[in-house]
Amino acid sequence: VLVGHEALAKAHLEPRLTIVGSKRLMGRQYHSSTVEDIRRHYAYAVVEGPEGEAAIDIGGDELTLEEVAAYLLRETRETASLQLNEAVTRAVITCPAFFDETQREAVRVAGELAGFIVERVLSEPTAAALDFGVAHTEGTRRVAVFDLGGGTFDVSILEVDGSVYEVLATGGDTFLGGMDFDACIAEIVVSHMIREGHPDPRRDAGAIARIMDAAERAKKSLSERPSTLLNLPSFKIGTHEPFDVVIPLHREEVDDRLESLLARTEDIVRDVCRRAKIAPGSIDDVLLVGGMTRYPAVVDHAGRIFERRPRQEVHPEHSVALGAARYAAGLHTLDQVVLIDALPMSIGVALPDGRMLKLLERDRRIPADGSCVLATNKKNQTRMEVWLVQGEDSHAWNNEPLGCLTVELPPGALGAVTVSVHVKVSENGVARIRGKEEPGAGEM
Repeated sequence: VLVGHEALAKAHLEPRLTIVGSKRLMGRQYHSSTVEDIRRHYAYAVVEGPEGEAAIDIGGDELTLEEVAAYLLRETRETASLQLNEAVTRAVITCPAFFDETQREAVRVAGELAGFIVERVLSEPTAAALDFGVAHTEGTRRVAVFDLGGGTFDVSILEVDGSVYEVLATGGDTFLGGMDFDACIAEIVVSHMIREGHPDPRRDAGAIARIMDAAERAKKSLSERPSTLLNLPSFKIGTHEPFDVVIPLHREEVDDRLESLLARTEDIVRDVCRRAKIAPGSIDDVLLVGGMTRYPAVVDHAGRIFERRPRQEVHPEHSVALGAARYAAGLHTLDQVVLIDALPMSIGVALPDGRMLKLLERDRRIPADGSCVLATNKKNQTRMEVWLVQGEDSHAWNNEPLGCLTVELPPGALGAVTVSVHVKVSENGVARIRGKEEPGAGEM
């Protein structure tokens, strides 16, 4: 099994055997609208796992998303062990801030499969703020972390006071990242080929994988210079004769294509600032995280939103790992930081009429707990299924289901038997639900 750059180099040769962008699928149900939307964009086969979850079929071998992530984490553990000349067994692992409870649990399970004792699952923007805060201890500061990585976008607003880091609000889009920016450049390439009379490369998974690889390289080049040449020598589509592709790309032309993606980041930033009760222009420090924030249009866009130039001290690609390492180092010393995290999405239960009853609102400090009392909606009802869901839609089933609790009940009149439901969310963002039958009025 090849991992990392070695695997990526094989993507255009064996696209159906190379897994890329799998983080977007972690912790998701196969039949969810989200998976339906994205699985057609991947060359490899996304299938239904034994528990109804999204899984991946590679050459007839079915892998869970946790197993895929475990390959990556195991590689990091082995590399670290070699570098340090000792076994590395404990880890603080980061994930996008907008990952829900199921996705965070999937990250934790992946860490355990890789051989780690997982100390904590940290949100990536929070980890970046920890890296920044080590060198900036002067008074209370409000920090915005604008995290645009390869597959996801997150923004978090934190209040930093010495060694205390409090997340005020967070938001994001698990389907907005560097891959989507690469796809914009790939569209230019595809249009050019069709105009030149060549076959449509979108019908060939290997051809598209090669175009996406070239698009990413062109994007990196345009991050440093105003124009570049995209070269695809001996490009082959299906059984057609190979041909050379040389396309001059100008940053201005590409920037025009990126406007809609940048607008999506602005909508999210303004919503998060509103929930944090802070105007974007009142933020003290803006941190740019993720490789995509090297691109000039992204830097300028973030500067316009927050009305200030982003700080340059943090490394876009290293700050998350450095922040997680600093947090891990402080776990067993007197220098431990106090991290007050917040729920990225509301958690509640599904009512029989399809509504969602919220028990914990998004941006609530965690750890946290909430409760409610539910009543039977049928005469002589012998059991109650309580579905826990996460999201903001008032219709429960438009949100992400987290799990179901079944409570056995004694017979009784409609509404006469009730179940007390308690939900607790840990500092890692993992939810636990319990319920028991008890007398009293409840929600039907």
